[in-house]
Amino acid sequence: MRKTISLILLTTLSLSLKAQEIPIQGVFLSRVAKEIKRDKGDSLLVDYLKRHELNTIAVYEALSSSKRKRNQVEDFKAKVDSISWDTLSWMGIGSSPKHLHRADSLKDDYQYVFLENEWWKKFWGYNRYRKQLFQLEINPPNRPVVLYLGWLSRKPFKAKQQAYRIVEQADYLAVHVYMKEPSPGYVRERLHYIAEAAKLQNKTQKIIFMFSLEAKFSSTYFIHNSYQEAYLKFMQELLDDEDLSLSLNQLSFEGYLLFSYNRRHQ
Repeated sequence: MRKTISLILLTTLSLSLKAQEIPIQGVFLSRVAKEIKRDKGDSLLVDYLKRHELNTIAVYEALSSSKRKRNQVEDFKAKVDSISWDTLSWMGIGSSPKHLHRADSLKDDYQYVFLENEWWKKFWGYNRYRKQLFQLEINPPNRPVVLYLGWLSRKPFKAKQQAYRIVEQADYLAVHVYMKEPSPGYVRERLHYIAEAAKLQNKTQKIIFMFSLEAKFSSTYFIHNSYQEAYLKFMQELLDDEDLSLSLNQLSFEGYLLFSYNRRHQ
């Protein structure tokens, strides 16, 4: 019975594995001030986006507490939008729920807000992160929220609790695949917990995979493999993973984000 369900599910999902049907194909832009100073920085970015068929930009400092930095981002965003070959989607990145609400008062429209203050089990406690989730619950932004999932607890009971709380507040979950060559095995356990939490909430959780263009992770791999082809290969391997087959019907794979804009890939 399990094998039959798996085959039906894999067939259905495999049919949707087409590049033109990937909703989010994006890149992080971390140094807007540097791009402004760079000769034709806006044109070079647009050329990069077009060449790699990217449609989304996640931009730092868009929701900064500094008005000067916010204005810099708004001006640069307007220039990029004015010369882009197609309509781009923008994610405003903030380090707290309070920052995410700044998107409501900006003249430029952001389709998503991204809480960059992720929880990593090795660096700081879950209780601090849980407070931010509570703030999102009592005062949610008026646009889709992307939460960045680092790692869950090593203890299964705690991991289940954490996943449940995170899924409660996330329109999208950004799940990192930070390794030399992206492999589904790296995300298998987290996806199990996310799917289990989504099922308990009668929810289909939207997932964005995050790949790193940093030298210590996947930069070399992505120099030799196009972003789209690498994502589609990763997704096909994910769909072929029998250990994940029963979790997949609670998840909706929405695309990928690349950290970050890397001129080595021009």
